[in-house]
Amino acid sequence: MPNYALLFSFGVAFALVLTPISRRLAFLIGAIDQPGRRHVHLVPTPRFGGAAILPALILAIICVAMLDRLVDGALRLESGKLMALAIGALMVTTVGAIDDVRPLRPIIKLMVEVAAASVAVYGGYRITSLSGIHLELLSFPLSVLFIVTAINAVNMVDGLDGLAVGLCLSIFGTLFFLCSSSGQFEAAMIMAALCGTLIGFLPYNFHPARIFLGDSGALLLGFMAGTGAISTSHKMAGAVAIAAPFLALGLPLAELMLTTLRRTLRAVHVVRLDEEVSRYDFLFIGRPALFFADRDHIHHRLLAFGISHRTTVLLLYGVSVAVCAVAFVIASHQDMHQGPLLAVLMVAAVIGVRGLGYRELRLFRSGILLPLFDLPSMNRKIVHLLTDGVFILASYAIAAVIGGGSARATTFAISMLIVAAAQMIALGMTGLYRRSYRPAGMDDILALGKTLAIAIGAGYVASMMLPAIRPRLGVMLIDAYLLATMIIGVRISFGLLDHLFEGRRPDALRVLIYGAGRAGAVALREIRTNGELAMTAVGFLDDDLSRSGSMLNGIAIHPPEDLSNLIRAREFDAVVLASTKIQMVREQVLTEQCKHAGLRVVRFEINWQGAVFSNGSAPPAMLRRTASVIRIASSRN
Repeated sequence: MPNYALLFSFGVAFALVLTPISRRLAFLIGAIDQPGRRHVHLVPTPRFGGAAILPALILAIICVAMLDRLVDGALRLESGKLMALAIGALMVTTVGAIDDVRPLRPIIKLMVEVAAASVAVYGGYRITSLSGIHLELLSFPLSVLFIVTAINAVNMVDGLDGLAVGLCLSIFGTLFFLCSSSGQFEAAMIMAALCGTLIGFLPYNFHPARIFLGDSGALLLGFMAGTGAISTSHKMAGAVAIAAPFLALGLPLAELMLTTLRRTLRAVHVVRLDEEVSRYDFLFIGRPALFFADRDHIHHRLLAFGISHRTTVLLLYGVSVAVCAVAFVIASHQDMHQGPLLAVLMVAAVIGVRGLGYRELRLFRSGILLPLFDLPSMNRKIVHLLTDGVFILASYAIAAVIGGGSARATTFAISMLIVAAAQMIALGMTGLYRRSYRPAGMDDILALGKTLAIAIGAGYVASMMLPAIRPRLGVMLIDAYLLATMIIGVRISFGLLDHLFEGRRPDALRVLIYGAGRAGAVALREIRTNGELAMTAVGFLDDDLSRSGSMLNGIAIHPPEDLSNLIRAREFDAVVLASTKIQMVREQVLTEQCKHAGLRVVRFEINWQGAVFSNGSAPPAMLRRTASVIRIASSRN
């Protein structure tokens, strides 16, 4: 077995010696990172890390090869592959070094990255299969794409002192253990030397940094991470185990995906075309700024939460180590249940991203999904019918798994088809597809519930006709619940998304509704459904103290005594007087308070002006109170 400890030691030694030299060279040629708006450092710092890391890595491997015959023999066996790797590494380091001195256009760097990745793939660093499927002609472009992705992913996380180096150290350490355990000595030697080199470089790069990686170092480490993951995966057995080396790059890849997604969504806005029928469309403002730096990376968000520079780096180190540990367990313990472990990791990732508070990623509240409902294909009856058919089959299959259905595949398939046919016929005969796909109110919801009850009953009766394949009662109950949830849920989803979008418009006037009775509820409904008002309700005021602290349609009710505190906290921009029972003195005091604070007071009125019956008589008082012609006018001062 090659002397990995010697490779590691030589990597440390050469990095400790060459890094100060690289630092001095950076000052001579002008590879200096100046403080700026998007930077967190306060003093000019050299950025020429690649000029130390690449020579230290090469010298460590060469010196150990001269001392250890096993290392020399392993390198000679893979000389062609290693030559391609060295050429690619030199290409990305060179273009990165040029960019450190004089910034290049992103497209130029991307072209060099693609060329370097192509050289490495041609030399043998190639993804040949995915989940047992041979890629054949797709192998070359997919391998190049992954290496380029890894390069840019590492470059994305190079935003704090020591961050990218520490993350890559955990990645290369994981790849080393995976390679050495599977007998890939050539790749393990490179990983061992890389780990030593980064250990030697880190004291100069950790906060407060005396030298940055720069593009010369970040592109090099990304290139080595991409090729290392591909090389490590070659001898992995099993579809999940093959993914382990790529999973080790989890944090940099997550940063790249998040950055790409949020920068793309930032250029997409949703506009309402028609207030009455709630039609939406996309408005594209410029091109996505994919190659323009910002201060919204993961590490920037953590700093914005008040976490210190060093703590942020150590926290992300811990996250990377945890992800790498999961990757190692998945690859080395294939007899374990790997699915639950991956599921836990995915849930943790979702919770973590949600905690970062990216506004662009709030897909439900941003309304980004609403224009999809207006696509012509989404409004065709055949699409609705096919969707419900998929729901029927899915709900029955899930119910059979949960409730313990028939173990025989043939029996299960026959019973599922019989139940599905009966339910589809019942849905069609009860007129479901003659109704609007978007329920307009409670009447439509009740009619939909009645139709579903008939369909579920028809499915149960059909299953009872053939005792030999009759499903259990528990299966039918679970199926009924799932089917109702899916069919009703997809039909009310537009209204729910519309409500979330309209209720969280950043440019809307925040209003406090005075009166939490029937008039206040009608005012809230008008504010939420009438986009022309450009209002969003943030609370209620009510004289009835028994309602204080409770909620009305998800909005808190405050006593009038809270008005002064709400004004001082600038919780609202205007007060809407909805109740007709407000005492004149209280109304005058409220108006004076709001006027002094520069806040508006408006009156909500319900009128049916000029309305008469067919016999010429005026409508009664009750009808006048509940009329739907609504006017919001300025309150008297």
